[in-house]
Amino acid sequence: MAERPVTKKELDESLAQLADRLQEMVRDAQTEILRGFEAYARAHEIRMRKL
Repeated sequence: MAERPVTKKELDESLAQLADRLQEMVRDAQTEILRGFEAYARAHEIRMRKL
């Protein structure tokens, strides 16, 4: 089965979708990192209060 030629518009749309997905993945990663820091900070604050 021969593939049909891809138009510039189709390529631009694909790239835009890819950029959107990548941006969402980066945001998700940032959120997870911040949650990890928050858990660490909360535990650290509890330890400091005990002292």
